[in-house]
Amino acid sequence: MSAIHPFDLYKMFISLRIHFTSLKFIYNYNKLNIKYENFYRTKNYIYYEKLSKKMSKENAEKLFISNFLKDTNTSIHIIPTSLAEENKNNWQYRLKNIDKIFQNDVKNILKEFNIKNIRELYYKLNDIEFEEVKNVISSVSEINTTPMTTKSFYSSIIYSCNPETILLLNEMYFLKYKFEFLKKCIEKKIEPKKEFLKIFKYNYFIDARTVMSNPTKFPNINNFYSNI
Repeated sequence: MSAIHPFDLYKMFISLRIHFTSLKFIYNYNKLNIKYENFYRTKNYIYYEKLSKKMSKENAEKLFISNFLKDTNTSIHIIPTSLAEENKNNWQYRLKNIDKIFQNDVKNILKEFNIKNIRELYYKLNDIEFEEVKNVISSVSEINTTPMTTKSFYSSIIYSCNPETILLLNEMYFLKYKFEFLKKCIEKKIEPKKEFLKIFKYNYFIDARTVMSNPTKFPNINNFYSNI
């Protein structure tokens, strides 16, 4: 295991947090203007020192990404806990089983919203281009009590689907129809805004196009893409 310097670990954590919460900042592309001497003035530097002694850069990156994907408000205090490790394991499990999870998520969307087929799903998603409705859903508890609109439909699927599924659907419809619904949700400020932004920025860590071009390894995903 190659060690990582506490200051580099700090910059990685802050960079990934900004990546998932900002539209323009891109991890490993944009650079943070953080001075080394200021690092030791932060009250949390001791956490980075402790963590840097027991994890590699690769493992730290996986831990940070998986936990920011779970909650963009993740604190460095959470990272050494079993909960953070569980979030990472769940994330890796989803990546390993992405084909089956995608299939199940799509089936659930079609059933839950009474959508007949995958072509109709596109029309349902595409309604965002034309409909202007004020009703939105801001929490899971509101899903069953809010009248279903295009905006609340989007808000519902963001809570009921795995982020990888939403990301793949967004990429598929963009490649096929130049329709990037995650970006539309961000532009129209549909709640929960931070969730749509987070998944949109997750695209930098998943090579969706490679997944979509490998029917042997990902048959369900490729079958869906060929039929939309």
